[in-house]
Amino acid sequence: MIRRLKARRSLPGGRQVWRLIASSPYVLLIALLLVPTACFLLLPFIPSAFGQGTGGIGFAPFRTAYQGYVLTALVNSMWVGLAASAAALVIAVGLAWLCERVRIAGAGVWRLGVWLLLLLPTYLSALGIEYLLAPRGVIAEATGWYPATLDHLFVGPAGVVLVLSLRGVAFAYFAVADVVRSMGSDLADAARVHGLPRWRTVMVQVGSLTPALLAAFVLVFAEAVSDFGVASTLAADAHFPVITYTIFTFTAAIPIDFPAAAAISWSLIGVFAAVLVLQRYILGNRNFSARVGSSSSSSGRTVSARGRQVAALATGAFFTVALIGPVLGIVGSSLLGGTASSGGAVAAANSSGLTFAAYRALFDTPGLLSPVWLSLQLGLAGATLAVAVGLVINLWNQYRGRARAAALIDIGLVAVIGLPSIVLAAGFVFFYNLPAVYNALPVYNTQWLLLVGYVVGFSPLAVRMLHGPLAQAGRSL
Repeated sequence: MIRRLKARRSLPGGRQVWRLIASSPYVLLIALLLVPTACFLLLPFIPSAFGQGTGGIGFAPFRTAYQGYVLTALVNSMWVGLAASAAALVIAVGLAWLCERVRIAGAGVWRLGVWLLLLLPTYLSALGIEYLLAPRGVIAEATGWYPATLDHLFVGPAGVVLVLSLRGVAFAYFAVADVVRSMGSDLADAARVHGLPRWRTVMVQVGSLTPALLAAFVLVFAEAVSDFGVASTLAADAHFPVITYTIFTFTAAIPIDFPAAAAISWSLIGVFAAVLVLQRYILGNRNFSARVGSSSSSSGRTVSARGRQVAALATGAFFTVALIGPVLGIVGSSLLGGTASSGGAVAAANSSGLTFAAYRALFDTPGLLSPVWLSLQLGLAGATLAVAVGLVINLWNQYRGRARAAALIDIGLVAVIGLPSIVLAAGFVFFYNLPAVYNALPVYNTQWLLLVGYVVGFSPLAVRMLHGPLAQAGRSL
């Protein structure tokens, strides 16, 4: 092996060739993920290049976009994203600590609950709780009691933060759970030797999770800001403007104003760049490696049986609110025959009681399984490729890449996470429909472009979620 390395380095131009090959992950990532997004973001400056206007380079779309409620929507999205991210991170770290280190009763069930929470779209979660609390919702129909205070509180900013934070718990949990699980007992032993109280010992251990915590925070923040499910339900019902729905209104208007939507998207790029700069400033060049020697993780035997029971009850209460409540609302509304009004509430219930008419209509729909099977195939292939891309990019950034290049790639990835899906979809349309691109890579209007879209959507998530575990592993491994 050493001879081969020496031979490679001794060849004329061998070092340059090796650098080119080693940089291929960056090239692939830029070509597949960032260039289509950049095409959409160029629209405010040169709309004529993509057939969206006339004239040369200018800034007119920015003047059109940033008026009235747009700035209010941006501010609302920022504080909602920060609040939801902070709440999700606190809950996720506590849940991961209980399940992975304390190992409370039913830990396997709670891990399954996190997976189910990840699979539950925010759109259904918001509608489910609305159906549960509405004046003629599931609770009112079943008990005759209308929880007016909870309903009014939920349909507003508080409900938006609640649903986004509940979904964010799933992302944050998977970003920190592996690190918590594999954390050695060296730090805890050293803290106890020096006489630190238990809470200080816990804080020392949590401090070693800083890379994973920051990666999870940025991930949840980007997901919360870009979420469209809550923006189109709770936020719209409460007339609470958020930036995602504002961008959508420009793309759904007649005539469609893609340049203005792209101009608004630039504000999100600036916000994500600031968040990532702050993350890198906090991390700096510090070493957070916590896997030293062969120390084993904590077994949780210091927690009493009663403490574990209390923890299990608290965890069960969380999943009741996050998972069971929305599911009961959706299923109950479907069995009652309720429909959603423009306000998001249950407009009417079937006077004859429970009915399975909605389910009969569903299974009578021809060709139902075909799109499900296609989604499973694309999801499996896209997730596999995304994990591979995420692993390669993280390894290159941490051990081979240059700091500035890694920072720019990081900003681009978080921008892909944080930009609404309509922005990415429009970017793909403009880029892959260009004559030069279509002639070289004719994937436009095919299922291959859907697969590329899945990879684009999943890769940034994989990069962010693998960042913490790989950073904590250290160079020695």
